Amino acid sequence: MEKFKNRIFSKSVYDRKGINGGSMKFKYREGIRPVSDWIKITIDMGRSNAKGVTKWLTEMDNLLENRQPTTGMFKTSQPRWTFGDLNNKKHLLIFELTQGGKILNIYYFKDYYPRSPKRFALEFAHAEVKKEGGI
Repeated sequence: MEKFKNRIFSKSVYDRKGINGGSMKFKYREGIRPVSDWIKITIDMGRSNAKGVTKWLTEMDNLLENRQPTTGMFKTSQPRWTFGDLNNKKHLLIFELTQGGKILNIYYFKDYYPRSPKRFALEFAHAEVKKEGGI
C-alpha cells in the first residue's frame, strides 16, 4: 500500500493476453486486485449516456465470458491515463496503459472518490511519472 495526498492506494498489474477488434483482454499478474483475474477493455461504441467515456472495463468470469461493464474509463489529457470508479463512485480507479498497451496498471483508492476525479487522476499521473524519473 502506498499513499498519495494522504490517501492510501494499492496497485495491481495486468498483462495483455489478446486483441480482438476493438477489445483487449488482460490477465491479472500481481498486486491487490479490485476486479477479477480476467478483464476486457473495449472501445465505447456510443450506446451509453455516460459522457467522456472512451473505453469500458468489463470483468470476465472463469469461462472468459463477459459480464456487464464494471466501469467506464474516462479520459484525461494524458493519453495513457484514464479513470473510473467502483460501487457508484465509492472507490476511485486510475488506469495506466503502458508498453504500447501490453501492461495495464490499476491504482485502487478504496473508500475514496474525489469531487474532481479527472484533476485528481492527472495529479496522480504526474506524480507517478515523476516518481519513475520521467519529469
